[in-house]
Amino acid sequence: MRLLATVCIALSRLLIRLRVTVLVRVLTFLSRTARAANHWQAERSRDAVVVSSIYCAEQNGCLLRSTSASLLCLVRYRRWPAWVVGVQSREPFAAHAWIEVDKVPVGEAKLIAQFRPLIEVPGRP
Repeated sequence: MRLLATVCIALSRLLIRLRVTVLVRVLTFLSRTARAANHWQAERSRDAVVVSSIYCAEQNGCLLRSTSASLLCLVRYRRWPAWVVGVQSREPFAAHAWIEVDKVPVGEAKLIAQFRPLIEVPGRP
């Protein structure tokens, strides 16, 4: 799984350099045939990505971490967790990206409740 995580991280590094609209289109295209992931699959994918990359383990690596975890979940389980990008609803401005299952963030701190989702790429029910 670590090798797959590394490949997904490398691919995600390329994807996150795209404009946001293009990134969302690509992720939507990739997720279109995948059913929604369960919490265990999403958490296992996120954990594998975090273990495989120091940058993904950092707070500032949220976009790479969430994109890589989504891709890994797709490749490994043929499932897709919801990929979400949101902004903090109070000062100071902050943006964050994460994955979630059934509207429950996977592997995120309690502070995630301060973020309002703006973009979401869900899996099929």
